[in-house]
Amino acid sequence: MANAIITFQIMPDDAGIDLEAIKSEAKIIAEKAGSVGDMLITDEPVAFGLKKIIVKAMYVVDSVDFDTIAADMAKIEHVQTADVAGMDLPLG
Repeated sequence: MANAIITFQIMPDDAGIDLEAIKSEAKIIAEKAGSVGDMLITDEPVAFGLKKIIVKAMYVVDSVDFDTIAADMAKIEHVQTADVAGMDLPLG
């Protein structure tokens, strides 16, 4: 079984939204889905004050449906979309 670092991209529905609340909920969802090790959650500017949230978490590839995790993140209040933005192999 191989590990992979999955990057989720979460787009809030407005620039004035509390990103910390969304980050907290996304972390809980990622942990309940079986993330292992440390997780990185950041935000990046998009345009006109809007920021997207990036969640990078490691999972055992054979045991998780990443699209389901993204769909659960999309259900967070004030989230417009959530998608799997990338999949990388860990180094080391």
